[in-house]
Amino acid sequence: MTLICIEEHAIDQSIAEAANPVLAREAPYMRMQSSSSSPVHPGPGRRPAVDIKEALRLGADLGWERIRRMDEHGIDMQIVSWTSPIQLVPDDQAIALCRSANDSLSKAVTAHPDRLQGLAALPWQQPAAAVDELGLRGVLILGRPGAGFLQVISGHWGEMVPFYLSRLDDVLSPGDTGLSRTITEVYRSNVWVTPSGMFHRPQFDFVRAVVGLDRLVWSVDYPFLHLDGTREFLDELDITPEEREKITHLNAERLFGLRGV
Repeated sequence: MTLICIEEHAIDQSIAEAANPVLAREAPYMRMQSSSSSPVHPGPGRRPAVDIKEALRLGADLGWERIRRMDEHGIDMQIVSWTSPIQLVPDDQAIALCRSANDSLSKAVTAHPDRLQGLAALPWQQPAAAVDELGLRGVLILGRPGAGFLQVISGHWGEMVPFYLSRLDDVLSPGDTGLSRTITEVYRSNVWVTPSGMFHRPQFDFVRAVVGLDRLVWSVDYPFLHLDGTREFLDELDITPEEREKITHLNAERLFGLRGV
């Protein structure tokens, strides 16, 4: 079984340092992420997050340590994106920082094209400036994209949106929204859902019923979560071999144009 994980991350220290004043002022709780003095312990149904200091160390690596960990857990390819908050850096630094980070990711992809692919980081204020020079597979926008033609990947089982689709259809008709179809129909055409390492059967069953396995792509959310348990969860799902192939690699290959890479 080929396994492609599409929401995996890298961390750029220069972007993090430039964004730190705004982050400290507007979201100081981010400093405490996964660094509790009373951490969650592993157990049935529990996948404790990686300590933030260790996650930052792992996220800085785009070479052999990352590949080695992928090999240990049977992951054939990662689609890597910069999780560093580029939208929070000063405007006059954004383009240069993006280009530097994206150049680093492009070099890693060139060195390991059968194991790594990438999503570009873009400064919101001038997105074309970064995209024009890159050969990556898409972009990561940390916020709210809003164009009807976009193909959007929504993490954490759809960020709660699938739970509300039927309600939205009940209260907002195409006449209200200006869309030619219901919100659910638009969602199923434009949005891909990924678990982000939240390997729980109730969420999987719900997304399978509401969104469908044709729109599900797999992810672990490395390095913020551990890679262990990924294949084990997939192996235990009561799905057909054809459905397993879809969610583990065929859907990702179709979305990112990866066949032949």
